[in-house]
Amino acid sequence: MLDLNNLAVGGNPGITAEKVAGLAQAAAVCLEEQGHKQGASLIVRGNVHNGDCPLAWPPVTTQAQRTWNDDDEATEDGSAGIATLLANQVIGQQVILRSRKSTPQEPTGFDYWLGDDDMANMSDAERSTTESLAGILTDPNLVARSRMEVSGIRNGDDRTVQARIRRKLRQIGPSDPTGLPGYAIVVEFGRPLAEVRRK
Repeated sequence: MLDLNNLAVGGNPGITAEKVAGLAQAAAVCLEEQGHKQGASLIVRGNVHNGDCPLAWPPVTTQAQRTWNDDDEATEDGSAGIATLLANQVIGQQVILRSRKSTPQEPTGFDYWLGDDDMANMSDAERSTTESLAGILTDPNLVARSRMEVSGIRNGDDRTVQARIRRKLRQIGPSDPTGLPGYAIVVEFGRPLAEVRRK
């Protein structure tokens, strides 16, 4: 079971409980707007995990519907909520930091740094990246282990999903020199489906 309600209890040091509760609420609005009921199966596919996962989400009130009346914003934030849950339960990492927008000095091309607090087993790339982020992370126990780029589609076919995942994998490219894995996650709410690809 992938339960979006669990996001609000914390567990992702890079997103406040309040923010991630909003992401979960946006996902709930998108799911119900597409006609899904509690317990609907999320199809998860890609080169990380394949299978169907039942979904649970917060109740959708009329106020929540008014809050997320902008389809693009709701889709973007809702997909980030589902991607965070997949990072936690499928990839096995937490969101530890929101990435900054790319600059020539600091190319990123992704949305979130993923990691954990397992200091015992760090690769050279993880150590180097974690040290470079130390001033922002400000928690000496957090380890940067990978990068995650997220995108959402309210309702689209396989061709649209595959085109988006290819674009997102290319987008991560400028930060490949970190040596850390990159994950692109595209959430399509119509089925619902999540394409999870590790680069």
